[in-house]
Amino acid sequence: MALVISCGDVVDFQLDKFGLKDNVKSIRGKYEPLMVEAVARVKRGEPAFFYAWSPSWVNNALVPGKDVVWLPTPEDALPPSVPNKGSALVTGVKGCAGGADPCRMAMASWNWGAVANKKFVVANPAVRALVENVKFPLEDWSHWEFNINKNGASNANITKMADEWVGAHKAQFDSWVSAGRAAK
Repeated sequence: MALVISCGDVVDFQLDKFGLKDNVKSIRGKYEPLMVEAVARVKRGEPAFFYAWSPSWVNNALVPGKDVVWLPTPEDALPPSVPNKGSALVTGVKGCAGGADPCRMAMASWNWGAVANKKFVVANPAVRALVENVKFPLEDWSHWEFNINKNGASNANITKMADEWVGAHKAQFDSWVSAGRAAK
C-alpha cells in the first residue's frame, strides 16, 4: 500500500514544527478555489497566509515582492515520508521576505520535463534533442497559467500565447529547432 502525502500534510507538519498552530488555521481543499480566495483576501486588504508553488498563475495575480512575500522557513521541515532531493535554499527568489538570498523554501525545487515513449524517443532523435533544449523561465510559465486561468485553455488562446512567445524569443526558438535538426 502506498502512502499518499498532500500539500496539506506538509503545511500541517510545518505549522506544528514552527509552533504556528495556535495562530494559523489550516484550510484544505482544491488548490484552484483556495488560491482564488487567497487572491481575493489580499486584494481586499485582509490577512492571507497560503502555500503556493511556482510557476503558478498566482504569482501573476499576487506578485511576490509587491503584493506578497515568500516566507523562508527557518530550517528544512518536511514529513519524513516526503521525498526531497536537493536543497531548499533557492537563489534569486524574487520577493523573498527580508531580501533573503538564498531563500529557504518549503522544499527543494522540483523541475518539470517532457515525458515520452522510450521507443518513440529512440526512433526520433530530432524530437529528443529539441525537447532536451527547450527551457522556459518561471515567469513565462506563471504568465501562461495566469492567462489560461483568466481566459481559458482554448486552442485559440494557447496558440496566441505560443505565437507571442515565439515572436518575442525567435533566436532562442530557432536554436532549439536547429538542435533538433542537427540530431542523428
